[in-house]
Parts: sequence; structure tokens; C-alpha cells
Amino acid sequence: MRYLFLLINVLRSVKTASVLTGLLFLVMLYGGFAISNNSAYRGINQGPLLEWLTETPLSITWWLWVSMFIVGLVVLNTVVCTAESILRLAKRQGLLLKISSQIIHLGFCLIMFGHLMSSIGSYHLFYLLAEGQAIRLGTDHEVRFLNLRYSTKKGFITEAKALIRLIEGERRRDLYLSPNRPVFIGGVGIYLKDFRVFPQERVLLEVSKEPGAYWALAGAVFFTVGTIMLLLLRVKYSQKV
Repeated sequence: MRYLFLLINVLRSVKTASVLTGLLFLVMLYGGFAISNNSAYRGINQGPLLEWLTETPLSITWWLWVSMFIVGLVVLNTVVCTAESILRLAKRQGLLLKISSQIIHLGFCLIMFGHLMSSIGSYHLFYLLAEGQAIRLGTDHEVRFLNLRYSTKKGFITEAKALIRLIEGERRRDLYLSPNRPVFIGGVGIYLKDFRVFPQERVLLEVSKEPGAYWALAGAVFFTVGTIMLLLLRVKYSQKV
């Protein structure tokens, strides 16, 4: 029991968060140089991160495992600190100020959870398609590139969009795809990354799935709202003093 209380005291400490953040910075700094000098990392974004980690030698991925472990400790530190703060809210003095910091903690945890979900089931694939060529999405969908439509001004292309046909069994749908207007099919995003007009119309499509995107977005909203509340309330209380 004594060791349990000692562990809780360590996890709820702000110094623990500071030390873990410093260690994470050092590990990620090493990783930044390691990625730039090693071709083994080229496939890291093409599939789920955890799948890539298990298939790549530990001598290459060790710093990523260490960074994930440190991030897990930071999340655990955040959860313990948040739980402790919630238990103290019964005093209700400066309640909104205390809640705002917990909203920030909740946002951080949701962002980390979103990244965890993406590391398990995300992928990014690229396809170069000529007019009339198609790709399959799973077993139920086929995406066919029909043609490229664009407008020019003074000899320069100012707007371009690709016409694609989504085939679902006997059902056909024609959709337009542009650089700032992707198409989403069953949680999978299709993005127009690049195109060529001459000598043949071709498009470079990115097919991407990010199962943790909505969790990360929700976390970013909570984090932003909590930060704004914290700043405004601190200004308010400082003026009263």
C-alpha cells in the first residue's frame, strides 16, 4: 500500500510532467535526425503505425517505442491530476477556474486517444490514374477517374477538378474532386494531390483513413475552450486582487 501511495504522489506531481516532457523532447529530437538519415522510415505513413513498428527492427524503432511509453505516462499523469482536482471541487471556490484546467486536460487526453486510434487503423495510399482507370476501396466500392476539368486565365490553370465515378454494386455516382474539396466514402477520404494535363490527363489521388480524426478534433475543441476560459478567468481574478 505504501508503494501505491508513493506511485500516486509521483504521478500527480507537476514536476513529473515537466521531467517527462523534457525527456520526450530529447527523444523526439533524436528521432528527427534519425528519420532524415534513414530510408527505412519511408513507409511509416503508408499504414498503421503499430503495424509498421512491429514489422521494423527494434534497432530502428526503439526511440518511437520509448516516446510512446513517455506519452502514456504523461497521459496517466494528466488523468491522476485531473481526478485529484475534481475531488477537491467540493469547496467550490473558484469553481470555473478549476474546471477550465480540467477541460484542457480532457482535451489533451482525447487528442492522445485520437492518435492512438489512428496508429492502430490509419493508412495513406497514393494512386496515379490516367483517364478511365479505377481503384478499389475494400470489396464494395470502385472509384474511376473519368476526366479532368479546368479553367485557365492568361495561360495559367486557375481552377481544376477531377470527375470521378463511384461504383457501389449496381449504383453509380459521379462526383467532383478538387484540391480543397475531398470526397469521403465510408470514413475513407479521397484527396486530389496533383494532376497533369499534357500529354495525357492524369491525377494523383491520396486515399486516407484516420479513425482517430474526430476524437482529436473533439480534443482540440475542448483544449481551446479550456485555454480561453482559463486565460479570461485568470485575468478576471487578477483584476479583483
